[in-house]
Amino acid sequence: DNIQNEILIPVDFSNYSERASEFGFRLAHDMGCNVKLLHAFFTPFYPASIPFGDSFSVQAPDQELYAEVKKKMEKEMKKLTETIEAKIARNELPDVRYSQILVEGLPEEEIIAYSKKMHPKAIVMGSRGKNAKDLDLIGSVTAEVIEGCKTPIFAIPENVVDVDIAEMKSIVFLTTFQEREFKAFDVMIRFLNPYPVKVY
Repeated sequence: DNIQNEILIPVDFSNYSERASEFGFRLAHDMGCNVKLLHAFFTPFYPASIPFGDSFSVQAPDQELYAEVKKKMEKEMKKLTETIEAKIARNELPDVRYSQILVEGLPEEEIIAYSKKMHPKAIVMGSRGKNAKDLDLIGSVTAEVIEGCKTPIFAIPENVVDVDIAEMKSIVFLTTFQEREFKAFDVMIRFLNPYPVKVY
């Protein structure tokens, strides 16, 4: 059970990402963890191969296009870290050690793969992404990650007023008393241990 002392925050540079980052940094501070900001991008030639019968048609990698997309994402990541730095400087966020990583691929697949390989203590992400429809209660990427990961996940709604567990008075745990829910409850309680919060 080699769990890393790290909170993983997948970001897509939307408002959701910013709210999730705030929550993630505070959680990391309270738990004595580092933060890893991860962004997954895919370029149009990425082999999300179109099947033709049994064969696959994969466009030849267009290096220029890839480089262009990567550069754009690096810029976006820099903008996000500058925002975070400014908030830390103004004491709006705790000064937590963090690093960032850009990977190529589909976000849900890359987040799950990273989690399985690196075993972060928790994943904090927006409950909906950039392209969410109003009817999505939880974004498809977040839902896939919840489905495919054993790591505890905090899904943060964009319009949440205060993103800080320390400010929360009560937490509701929904259960149908299945065996696996007791395990989930146990994990949750370990996270809530440092906080004066009531669980219903």
